[in-house]
Formats: sequence, structure tokens, C-alpha cells
Amino acid sequence: MIDVKVLHTVDCPNLEPLLDLIDQLSDQFQLEVEVKLIATEEEGRENDFHGSPTVLLNGIDPFTSSESEFGLSCRIYLDQSSGERVGFPTKDMLHLALQAL
Repeated sequence: MIDVKVLHTVDCPNLEPLLDLIDQLSDQFQLEVEVKLIATEEEGRENDFHGSPTVLLNGIDPFTSSESEFGLSCRIYLDQSSGERVGFPTKDMLHLALQAL
């Protein structure tokens, strides 16, 4: 079982599309998904939150980098295959991160 925690801010426009992708991958991986609202900076620091949405797999953010900053704002991800900046991890990015566990 893989523990997936999705951290988000109020009205995050990328939350639902991300949850749809995670749901699509749940057939291939045994996922236990928790969705948690981050409302304050203190909650963000306590939960390793680097913008909305943040995905933690077994407590680790596989998409963080040295450039990732804490903040109660939208998060930008770099899609390694296309080089584009996206608002949530792509299905391929999630798949690779889950396979690496």
C-alpha cells in the first residue's frame, strides 16, 4: 500500500484534475489517498507544503527541488518529458514516482 497525501489550499484549480489522475493510477498501484487542506503558513511548514497542490508519497515529496519554496500559493511543476511548466504532476510523472517506491 502506498500512502498518498495531497495537500492543497482553498479553491486550488489544480486539485480536481490531480485527484482524477491519482484515481486513474489506483488500478495499477494500491493507493491510500488522503486530501488535506492547508490553511495557514504554520500548517504548511508542519506538512512539507511547497505550494498547491503538493503530493507526498509515503511522506516524501518526489517532485521537490532545491528551488522549491514554501508558500500558500499555486505550485508549478516541470514536466521533464515536454519541458513545460504545469500546475500539477502529469500522469507520467506520477507513474514514474510511484514505480520508484
